Amino acid sequence: MLPTVQGLHLPDLPIKNRRLIADLIYFDGALLPYYRDNGKGHYLYYWCDADESHNRWLVVRVEEYALRSFLARQTTLRQLLLRVERAGSYLLDVNGDGQPTQILRVEVADLPDDYLPADETWYDASLSVFTDHLAARELMSMMQDSLQEAQSKLEQIERIITRAPEVLQRTPVPS
Repeated sequence: MLPTVQGLHLPDLPIKNRRLIADLIYFDGALLPYYRDNGKGHYLYYWCDADESHNRWLVVRVEEYALRSFLARQTTLRQLLLRVERAGSYLLDVNGDGQPTQILRVEVADLPDDYLPADETWYDASLSVFTDHLAARELMSMMQDSLQEAQSKLEQIERIITRAPEVLQRTPVPS
């Protein structure tokens, strides 16, 4: 039996018309499926528990920039999940037939600690499985955007550092 978790019971998961893009973590089964909906919402399903008849998933809506940060290995999975707003986080219990039996709106920070990934859970592309070439291309494009943003930030930092000696020489030192 799965442990009782506090949350608001819902009749349905309020995510419609979702499309599986990839299993971002796949090891003997999907552990972190990534879905998109028609409205361009991004959703992660994180497997967090099971008993003899159910699997429990933490379902979260994430912002694209936060997902890109995770894919670029700038943010851990735990950090990503803990930043999710309450209105976008759910616990979903699914039976052996794939049917939801309980849906709760939850606060991620209030979940048992063992429902969250370890602090050092970074994205590892070697554990990803893509649904098709289009999905792989979509995810790769998102990762490329993240890398370009990171490169731009590094260039800005580099410009600041190269100007630092010049600025320090002109700045009077108080005595």
